[in-house]
Amino acid sequence: MSSSNFHNFDFNMGGRLYCCSEDDWQQRSKEDRALITCRGEPTVELDVRSSHFFILYALHDLELDTDDDPYFLAGVEREVVKGLFAAMTGKGSKPTRFPKKLSEDYMKRTGRKISTVYKLGKVLDALIAKHPILNKLKKGSMDWARLQYEESECFMECLTRLGHDHGVAALPVFDSLIVAKQHQDLALTCLVEAYGHRFGCLPEVRCK
Repeated sequence: MSSSNFHNFDFNMGGRLYCCSEDDWQQRSKEDRALITCRGEPTVELDVRSSHFFILYALHDLELDTDDDPYFLAGVEREVVKGLFAAMTGKGSKPTRFPKKLSEDYMKRTGRKISTVYKLGKVLDALIAKHPILNKLKKGSMDWARLQYEESECFMECLTRLGHDHGVAALPVFDSLIVAKQHQDLALTCLVEAYGHRFGCLPEVRCK
């Protein structure tokens, strides 16, 4: 079911930018995306580090510490922390069980049941202790939809500047951007400035 079927859906609060063509670059692996060229030129992928975490902080007039990995918790695998952060923003509150996909991916990757390795409540408490801002999550107003909307607005500004002002093509991949290597610096500047214009603080953007 599409989210547009819900009675309180608002097209002004859309989510991320998605590719609808048969040649869906967003679903390719990182390795395959690295082979994309633009008019025969090699490309790079610019990634906004911890974009949703950055936005969550910024919406509350706070700045994310870019010197620290927001997903680092001692004794907990990073992918587990990322999965639980996604679950919290998706639910708008603390999940009561490990997400199905996270559990399946963990079993596939390690051969172990995630609930036998980690206690959900303990990991969530540690994550919230590191990021008390997570207590501000609220379903329907401060959750995945709000974060993705804010993020997509930044990418729309960046893409518009690149295309309209400079004639530069770029491909969005959720929280990253594929652009010809020769336009790397320009695209990075436009992306950082788009976040700055919207939030008043600048994210860290990495080149893959």
